[in-house]
Amino acid sequence: MHDIRKKIEEIAGNIIKASSYLDYKLYLQDVYNELKQHKNDCSYTAFSEALGLSKTNVAYLIIKGQRPLTVKNGEKIAAHLKLKGIERKYFLGLVKYYAEKDPLKKEKIFSLLVNAKNKTLNSAVQKQQLEFYSEWYHSAIFELVHLSAAVSDAHVLAKMLEPNIRPEQAKKSLALLESLKLIQFDRKSNRYIISANSFSAENVLAHVAISRYHQKMIELAKESLVTMKAKKRDISAITFSIPEGRLYELKEEVKKFRKKVLAITENTIDSEIVYQMNIQLFPISKPLYSRNEHDEEI
Repeated sequence: MHDIRKKIEEIAGNIIKASSYLDYKLYLQDVYNELKQHKNDCSYTAFSEALGLSKTNVAYLIIKGQRPLTVKNGEKIAAHLKLKGIERKYFLGLVKYYAEKDPLKKEKIFSLLVNAKNKTLNSAVQKQQLEFYSEWYHSAIFELVHLSAAVSDAHVLAKMLEPNIRPEQAKKSLALLESLKLIQFDRKSNRYIISANSFSAENVLAHVAISRYHQKMIELAKESLVTMKAKKRDISAITFSIPEGRLYELKEEVKKFRKKVLAITENTIDSEIVYQMNIQLFPISKPLYSRNEHDEEI
C-alpha cells in the first residue's frame, strides 16, 4: 500500500494535473489509469484505500458517477494525493462545483475555478485567451469591428451591445483583442480593423475557456426570452429518442449546419448587426439499457 500511495502522489504532483480537468471523475480516472501503467495488479479497492477512502470499490463508483464525491471525501483525496496550492484549491473547487445545487452559487464557484486556472498558466497569451472566453462581449465586439460602418469609440460600442456593457469594459475588450492580434488600429481610416479572422485556445486551457464561453452565451439566450421581442429571435426546442449509436450521425448534421451558416455569413457584405447562435444537443435521460463495463471490482 505504501508503494501505491507514493506512486499516486508522484502522478498527481508531476504527471497529471487536476487543473487540466473540468470533471473530477475524469481526473481520478486518469490518475488510476496512469497508476495501472506502473502497477498492473492495482485494483479499485486498493486505489480507494490509497485515496483515504474505505477499503471497497468506492473509487470506482465515484469515477463512474454512481456515487457523488462529497466535499469531506474530496478533502481526504486531496490530502492523500498531496495536492498543494492552486492544484488543491482547483480540485476542491471542482468537487464543490458538482456538489452545489444552487445555480448562482455554482456560477460563483466556476468563476473561482477560472481564476485558479489563470494562475496555473505560464504565458501572457494563455491568460489573454482565457480572458477572451470568460466574457461574452469580447467576441461580440470583435464581430462589431467587422461591420463596415463600425466605430472604434468604446462608449458607442458599449451602447451598441445587447445587453449594454460599461464603456470601460468595451475599452478593455478592444485592448485585449489588440493584444491577441485579432484587431489593429488603422490610422488612415481612424478605426480598428480586423487583422485575424479567429484564433483557437491552446489545449492547456481550451476545455475550461470554451466551457465558460458557452455558459455565458446560454445565459444570454435565456435572458433573450424575456428581454427581446419574438420577431428578433428564434428559439425552439425538440425532444426525441434515438438509439445511442445514431448520436454521431446527429452531431455530423449539426456540424454541417454550422458550416452552412458560417458560409452564408462570410459571403455577406455590409453587415449591420451581430447575432449569436447557440446549438445545443444533450441527453435528458439515462440509457434504457446500461452497457456492461468490465472491471475486476464489479
